[in-house]
Amino acid sequence: MSDDERDYRRREKFYSERMERGGYTAGDNPPPDFYRDYDPPGGWRDRLPPPVNLHGPGPMYRTPPPPRGYQVPPPPLRRDFPPSERIPGGPPVLKRSRRLPEGGEDAAPPPPERMKEETDAAFRSAMPRKIATPAVTAAAAAEKADKDGYQPVMMSFKAFLETQDDTITDEESLVKYAEYKLEFKRQQLNQFFVLHRDEEWFKVKYHPKNSQEIRDHNLGNLKKRLDIFGKLNEQGMFDALELTEEAEQRMIRIMDTFVLKLDDTDAALIDEYIAKTSAGEEDDLPVTPRTSSIFLRTLHPSVTKEEVETVCRKYPGFLRISISDPVSDKNWMRKAWLTFKRNSKVKEICFNLNNLRINDHELGPVVNKDLSKRIRSVPGFLNDRRVMKADISMAAKLISTFDRRWGFWTSSEGSDINTSSNPLLRNVHDFLVEEVSAEEEELLGQGFNGGSEDAEVARPVDVDPQLATALDKLILYLRFVYSIDFYNRTEYMNEDEMPNKCGIFHLRGGPTGHKIRADEIERYNSETAAKFESLLKNKTELSDQEVHKLGVKSEQDEIEKFVLANCQELAKDKWLCPLSGKKFKAPEYVRKHIFNKFSDKVTEVKVETEYFNKYLRDPNRPELPVPPPAKPRPKKPTTTADEDKQPGAPRELLVPKRRVPVKERLGIPVGVAGIKVTHATRDPRDIVDYSDIDLANAFDIF
Repeated sequence: MSDDERDYRRREKFYSERMERGGYTAGDNPPPDFYRDYDPPGGWRDRLPPPVNLHGPGPMYRTPPPPRGYQVPPPPLRRDFPPSERIPGGPPVLKRSRRLPEGGEDAAPPPPERMKEETDAAFRSAMPRKIATPAVTAAAAAEKADKDGYQPVMMSFKAFLETQDDTITDEESLVKYAEYKLEFKRQQLNQFFVLHRDEEWFKVKYHPKNSQEIRDHNLGNLKKRLDIFGKLNEQGMFDALELTEEAEQRMIRIMDTFVLKLDDTDAALIDEYIAKTSAGEEDDLPVTPRTSSIFLRTLHPSVTKEEVETVCRKYPGFLRISISDPVSDKNWMRKAWLTFKRNSKVKEICFNLNNLRINDHELGPVVNKDLSKRIRSVPGFLNDRRVMKADISMAAKLISTFDRRWGFWTSSEGSDINTSSNPLLRNVHDFLVEEVSAEEEELLGQGFNGGSEDAEVARPVDVDPQLATALDKLILYLRFVYSIDFYNRTEYMNEDEMPNKCGIFHLRGGPTGHKIRADEIERYNSETAAKFESLLKNKTELSDQEVHKLGVKSEQDEIEKFVLANCQELAKDKWLCPLSGKKFKAPEYVRKHIFNKFSDKVTEVKVETEYFNKYLRDPNRPELPVPPPAKPRPKKPTTTADEDKQPGAPRELLVPKRRVPVKERLGIPVGVAGIKVTHATRDPRDIVDYSDIDLANAFDIF
């Protein structure tokens, strides 16, 4: 008998009589409802006010303990309310429910161990997240960091020292902290690779097969552009062409002709198009290079180009799609342009795409407007001969760099300005040599000043037609072949897949009326060199020593890991190959079996190793940015007493209250000499006498 039961029997003297009346003796076990049924209707429980239970449903008042030997049944399982009945932002709402055992009413209840496990699981699901926190794996933490857009916060040196032993020296702490930072870098790179390895944009950049396919495709487009440019140059399309704003209409016709040839349009239709546009007849054209397009604002990284093309091919007039590189600060979202024929109903197509999801992701389509102005102008001082000399040198460097990068006009000695076989660079040195009149100036007694000019003195623009002709050919070559708009200092990426294959071109303004200073020329040349610096740099890779620190993988080690993972020992002299399910007597036979029958799997391991190493070797590899430091909380400005009395007034307008001197408070003129304070002067601080009031006459003071 428990202590609670013994205490209850001692306090309740009618316990034995009640037991005998119910037909039970003190040693028997009463039924579960014995104590509840004993209280008749209208008894003391019904007369109490309804209780308020703060701990959920269940009995509010304490009931007598059951006798010894009675087993309390397990509590029923709880279930969540449907989502429509939950409180927003709160924990799951629970309610009691009757749980039937498996098999119906007559089936035996499950064992207590199973009931305990299910009850504990239901209880853990009802707890708040801060209490029941599951173990966070490295992959889950990396995925969460990727969604947040920043790397996990790395420990500072002070926080790192708190995890070390107190006996560590300064040198050891620095070495271990450097190892910690390097290991942290390795983990971040590996986690980023694992999270994005299956995404299309990542494969295009680093996968050996996909990246090579993209390079071959781009090389084919460049060869086609180079061939068309050479044919137009042979036909005299660029003769007597000055790249100034006066040649805007002619330049537009040349650009349209180039686009039509890229689209493999028939030559007769191109000639008819040029004839009608030259005459100003643009209503009934046989062909047109213009297109209609739709812009996709958000394209999820998991959505592939093929999936979008499959959807767009259902609509008539679809031509191509262009997808941009992802943006790291927008969770690696991309932008896309869908190109259709000019007469396509793009508004109707855009409306249908708004109601479409790919892989449960929205596309955000909007109709893309036409270019407002295809030919744009730059300042006219670029016609000056000093500016043109610097531009010819820069354009020649760009042409030789891109020719060498894509294998055009190369020889066994390499490709640069001196050794390139490009006909446009053949006589470029004639325009780069500086010419001065040193002898003439010396004979005339003027003295040679080295060709220097006063930086603050403005002079008219000095135009050289021969320099302009040589420079214009180089600029046209860059624009039509490599999609580089020289005067805009920009390379238009993926232009062959964009809605306009040759959209914008910047030309020089007219030289008339412009003046220029020497410092303006120097500033423009330095800005141009800085803008093109990134295009002139060839793609470099990290050294073997650097990638070894970052955790580069060995092909032989990865193959060995693959073989060991698929060679399982079942018993003595009994080995299993999980790939085929066959059993062998020794692991050597399993190894031979894998290399003979599953050579494609071994090749996949090699490709995967090269895939990861190629990502590590890129110095400009994409990775999550470091989180910005937390902004300090702004301090609350302190206020003075005068500011409290004058709220809202600026500090500089607040006038402190003047302290009144004693004489002024006593009514004595300030600054009057020889006047002294005497007893005859009334002090306003005297004690007030109330004896003159009428109430004083009612009392006899004496």
